[in-house]
Amino acid sequence: MNIHIIGIGHTGSKISEELCSAGHKINAIDTDKKSFTKLPSELIDNKYIKPIMGNGNSKDTINSLRIINSDIVIICTGKDTLNCLIAQKISILANIDKEKIIILIKDFYIGNFYRSLGFSIFNKIDSISDPVLKLIKNRNI
Repeated sequence: MNIHIIGIGHTGSKISEELCSAGHKINAIDTDKKSFTKLPSELIDNKYIKPIMGNGNSKDTINSLRIINSDIVIICTGKDTLNCLIAQKISILANIDKEKIIILIKDFYIGNFYRSLGFSIFNKIDSISDPVLKLIKNRNI
């Protein structure tokens, strides 16, 4: 799969690593060069992850990254409003189906709104609480 991840903080770097482990190649985009130090160097050296300095909120960056050819775009800058703005721009400028755009959103209400628009949403709290609830359920607590 051709995957772009915008925002290579703790979440973006972890997702990049996990997707590479599953056999995918990643274009990792961030405005801060230091963010790429969170990525495993062997994955960069072996061309599984391509670090790209750029602003995912920029029309020029969106066009130059050829996001139009992406199978999935994951946006996880750490700021809900910025993530949503980037998602909308990519959907319009690159003409990508909204269901191929996955947005990290912390705020429940904003998440529900963007989900109603057709975007895929994920939330760190849910991803942490779901396995814990499953463990508790399996122990009949």
